[in-house]
Amino acid sequence: WQVRGAGAGELVRRLVRASPGWVAAAGLLTAIRLGIFSARLWWISRRLHPECRFRPYPGIVAGSQLLVLGLPGMRPAASLLRAQLARRRFGGRLATHLAANLADQGSQAVAWAACAVALGPALVLRGPRAAGPALLSGLAASLAALAVGWGWLRHRREDLARWSHSPAPGGGRLRRAAGLTLRGAAGLAADRSALGVGLAGGAGFVLAGGLAQAAALRAVGLSAPWWVAVAAVVLGTSAGAASNAPGGAGVAEATQAAVFAALGLPAGPALAGVFLARGLHYASVAILGSAALLHEARRGGEAAPAFLPPPTPADPQDGDRQRPAQESRPAGRRRA
Repeated sequence: WQVRGAGAGELVRRLVRASPGWVAAAGLLTAIRLGIFSARLWWISRRLHPECRFRPYPGIVAGSQLLVLGLPGMRPAASLLRAQLARRRFGGRLATHLAANLADQGSQAVAWAACAVALGPALVLRGPRAAGPALLSGLAASLAALAVGWGWLRHRREDLARWSHSPAPGGGRLRRAAGLTLRGAAGLAADRSALGVGLAGGAGFVLAGGLAQAAALRAVGLSAPWWVAVAAVVLGTSAGAASNAPGGAGVAEATQAAVFAALGLPAGPALAGVFLARGLHYASVAILGSAALLHEARRGGEAAPAFLPPPTPADPQDGDRQRPAQESRPAGRRRA
């Protein structure tokens, strides 16, 4: 109904006549968004597995995004795919890389919620004169919530670190892998560097997506405040994720167009800008993700078993640099 209301012919004309410069800017910001996601995951992963290198991560991230885009309800499986691809590249336990993905997605969710809180008052008030004070009040509320969460983490930091270094639970392989994953994620939550990079990278990811949407709107001849575009992306992507549709396709676009319409922007140009921005996202994921998955298929082989046997005292955990424990001999049996 949004396409019928805006006019299919009008949408096509605006997309065909889009400004090449602004389209290039939107494409560049889309690529930067993917790079921020990749750099954030790489930095968090290397805190647990120092052998991780940045170069393969853009392909790993795009490959997992392609899975989300192609199949419904596959967002949880995307983290597992990223962990498996990283393990094939750099070795180590699957649980180690999965813990990094769990911490990465947790920090992204917190940054996403913080941006929503910061932009909420400006969306409710809507008026351009009230946008500045509303953004400041929302930002203050978001920072206050983050400060409370940071204070709780500082208070529980030692407990989290102690629990993350406690012995892995017994039982079957799956139970032990789940225990190692949760302990690794808890250790990252207590890691100031991983937490800071995760939150900053999450905010940068949201901001880059919003700016790409703002550039796409300008490409079709519509000017909108940057915070309006960021808010529309936050709400649209959240609705798409909640819908379980493949990649949020359809739901995300409809939600973003509804946000723009509620804020008084013309329906035709706004919907054309949404289609342009989302199309650039889908194209980048499809091209880079397909290339990455084909490359992994051609490489073949695996770096190490996904679930290793329970470690002995002389078998340190991934990323640790402990000296092997030396066996002690009774004094009477030692050689002279």
